[in-house]
Amino acid sequence: MLRPYLLGDFDYDLDQKFNNLLNNRVVNYLMPQLGTRMSNNILVDVVETKNNISVKAHVPGIEKENIHVRVNSNNILDISVEQSSKREEKNDNETTYHYYESSYTALNRSIKLPKNTDTSNHNATLKNGVLEIVFGKKSLPEGVKDIKIA
Repeated sequence: MLRPYLLGDFDYDLDQKFNNLLNNRVVNYLMPQLGTRMSNNILVDVVETKNNISVKAHVPGIEKENIHVRVNSNNILDISVEQSSKREEKNDNETTYHYYESSYTALNRSIKLPKNTDTSNHNATLKNGVLEIVFGKKSLPEGVKDIKIA
């Protein structure tokens, strides 16, 4: 029998993969005039060392004020960014705009952290387009123990 939390993780992962596939394929097919491939995913590296768990999220060109990071009680880390860029418009008699683009970026990434992540002990930094969040580790109780009969 499957435990509900296992099915929940599977359902969550499958849902995220389907959304990423659908969004990238549909947007790139329907709007090829954008000229660049759109991605709605934040690339993430999760590395566990002896003392900590490090999450590196690649968010090039995003300002610190536009990044929001949350972690819930189920160890789901949510990183979301929302940023728009505005171009300065010149209003003179010699300039005529025939094509004018504005930029808007909204990305979201949720990942399940390892069970031994101490989410209350963390430090986050943004440097050269890489957001790094370092969590401490906590010890977990052993999963299976033998019980001796007296």
